[in-house]
Amino acid sequence: TGVVPASAWSHVAVTFDGAQTQFYIDGVADGPAVATPTQLHVSTDPLTIGRQCTANDYAVADLDDVKIFGAPLTSGQVAELVDP
Repeated sequence: TGVVPASAWSHVAVTFDGAQTQFYIDGVADGPAVATPTQLHVSTDPLTIGRQCTANDYAVADLDDVKIFGAPLTSGQVAELVDP
């Protein structure tokens, strides 16, 4: 439901704990959303960021400093990433 401004830098984070997806915009929780098995699945396909996996629809955005962690971060850990 949150909006990321088009003309300003924003920190966006997404966590997934196996049942629930949590979006953060500039360290503030936006959601949560429940992921269904049809939305998230194990795949041998390459990871794509900024592109819809089933089509050639690409995000019109600049991405910088992408990090992937091996476990879901807490809201406090996400907040620390916004202003390290």
